[in-house]
Amino acid sequence: TGASLIKDFMEVRSEQLGHAGLVEERRIGHSKSLVISQCSNPRVVSLLILGPGVAAAEHYAAQTRKAIAAVAAVVERPRLVIGGSGAELSASRHVRKKAYEVSGREQLAVEAFADALEDLARCLATNLGLNPVDTLENLRRRHTASPSWGLLAGNPEPVDLAHGALLEPLTPRLAAWRRAVEACNTLLQVDDFHKAARRHKDGQ
Repeated sequence: TGASLIKDFMEVRSEQLGHAGLVEERRIGHSKSLVISQCSNPRVVSLLILGPGVAAAEHYAAQTRKAIAAVAAVVERPRLVIGGSGAELSASRHVRKKAYEVSGREQLAVEAFADALEDLARCLATNLGLNPVDTLENLRRRHTASPSWGLLAGNPEPVDLAHGALLEPLTPRLAAWRRAVEACNTLLQVDDFHKAARRHKDGQ
């Protein structure tokens, strides 16, 4: 509404007041809510999420927060990548090419990183109910011509996503890759493993 925070109602000034076209009380579900709408330049908005139960409403709220975070990531850094594991496969091809420029054991590590990126496409194909081996081979063949191919739910074959059928923000994707690399580095620093034996009911 453009109003300012008022600490003392006895000292209210006109410039502290806001404006709204409509202020009404509505019954939403089993409770009453005060709804303020038709504001000229709202900086704060409320999103009402309803569901058939508490668990469903919490799930909807979590998905909504993810969607808002994705939009915020695009606004802060307006760069997009092909979804449907297209970006992972394209990155894998580039990493594999760089492996030939590295010698010794480091080349094996670079190739393993490229394989890990391809595994993401293989996992997505499995989750979509596709044959992971045939799908990955098909996707590799398509990527030799264009890096815009990816997997889209409901399509048994890879889809050219250049027209914007499935674009994802770059920032969350890079953050996920960084976390994965950090987790791998942590595991590589482990010197020894100890297997914990299960305790039986008799205490042995």
